[in-house]
Amino acid sequence: MKSKEKGGKYRQIMKRFCRHRAAVVCLAIFTVLLLMAVLAPVIAPYEPTKPTGKFSQPPSPEHILGTDKIGRDMYSRILYAMRVSLLVGFLATAISTVIGVALGLVSGYFGGAVDKAIMSFTDMVMSFPYILLVLVAAAIFRPGMVSIVLILGFVDWPGVARLVRGNVLSLRETNFVKSDIAAGMPRRFILFSEILPNTVAPVLVYATSVFALSILDEAALSFLGMGVQKPTPSLGNILEGAESLSVLTDKPWLWAPAGTVIILLVVCINFVGDALRDAIIRHVRREHGVIIGEAMAEDAKRKVGCLRAEGNRSCEVRGRDLLTGLPRLVTLTEEEMPGALEETCLRILEAIRGVLEQTAPEMVADISATGITLTGGGSRLRGL
Repeated sequence: MKSKEKGGKYRQIMKRFCRHRAAVVCLAIFTVLLLMAVLAPVIAPYEPTKPTGKFSQPPSPEHILGTDKIGRDMYSRILYAMRVSLLVGFLATAISTVIGVALGLVSGYFGGAVDKAIMSFTDMVMSFPYILLVLVAAAIFRPGMVSIVLILGFVDWPGVARLVRGNVLSLRETNFVKSDIAAGMPRRFILFSEILPNTVAPVLVYATSVFALSILDEAALSFLGMGVQKPTPSLGNILEGAESLSVLTDKPWLWAPAGTVIILLVVCINFVGDALRDAIIRHVRREHGVIIGEAMAEDAKRKVGCLRAEGNRSCEVRGRDLLTGLPRLVTLTEEEMPGALEETCLRILEAIRGVLEQTAPEMVADISATGITLTGGGSRLRGL
């Protein structure tokens, strides 16, 4: 049953994602480039590190993108270079995201001295010029793919940490988190089951931007000789062929293909990230509304069923608390039933107002035992 529900959620997210036509096209282009990079040993016609033709040979049937300055096939080198650049970008993004999410959760939830210490260190790291910090770190450590992954991973995390902290500070004041705290739920449950899932959308979008930025940084450092070292091809060190004006004007096949691939990767990743953000945010808002609606219906049926039970002086109500989600078993007498029903209505309306305040705070005008008043047209959401 749970697998079917998850499958339905993913289908809804993908349905909304597919409405972004530009993102779908970019995803298709990125998928093709990724498959070409993964299958480089199969589809590459030549070894990327061995000379196979004349020096700086123009494109021809034997070498569709020409050869470089020492006769290596450019098409084969670009296929293998995409593997290196994508791997560097993915690993650097994973490292920075894990560090940033962990520090942001701890800082935003616990606050106080812990928050102050983490944010002070974050501000100190962000105060250094980004490109200067990367260049200094690359100059200190031995150039190579492992070094560049670690450098980019440990430099890009402050933005993720600040983003997650801001979301945690906002979510910490919501009704469902406060109810979990009041119910004595463990911090691990609150952080990873309540708060973290609600920060997925902004973290995902930021991670895609970090992924694209890491590819650009790797290309820049490799171009300067501080990143991936030859003979291992990367999109950055292939661009070293464009150091002279004569190459830029007379031999574009030495630099144009690699530059085009970098542009395509960065643009496609950013478009896909923006579309995923929109799809996930809309799904989360809709899901909150559905859950509360189902809870209203089930709880109302239980209470009304008790009130209509003829000949019973009391009844037991089984279910889950709407705010805490914990199982409850309550025995109600005939005199307590009307009050319990009114309390249920108020708690349902309070939960709905919490969702409305997150999604459309300007709509909520007033709440009472009979319903929520919505601004803009005098609409009113009535109680049970």
